[in-house]
Amino acid sequence: QHFSESLNTLKFAARAKRMKNKPIINEVNVSGGLSSEDLPLLKKYRDEIEALRKEKEELEQLNEQQREALEHEKGQVEEARSVLHQKISRYESMIVDLDSMSRGAAKRQFSFKFRTQKEVS
Repeated sequence: QHFSESLNTLKFAARAKRMKNKPIINEVNVSGGLSSEDLPLLKKYRDEIEALRKEKEELEQLNEQQREALEHEKGQVEEARSVLHQKISRYESMIVDLDSMSRGAAKRQFSFKFRTQKEVS
């Protein structure tokens, strides 16, 4: 049993020894020079980046203006709501006052009718 394992190990070692590595060095242009083919593409990308930055800035300004407009409108709605709430309270108190006045007048009228009928009888 150990013999077969040792034989397989030796066969693997023989195959590994025959392997040849062919490393490739990635070439990087460290001088920073660009080829003439890269320049138009680079200019195009820079122009596109600049255009996108301007568009972003315009959208941010528009967003800020809309936010301010909404805050102003919210203030107006809150003010109108407050005015309506005050009117409702005032009308409710007027209704209560009128209701109590009409009940008092009805009692006086009833007692006046009741007295006059008694006096007549």
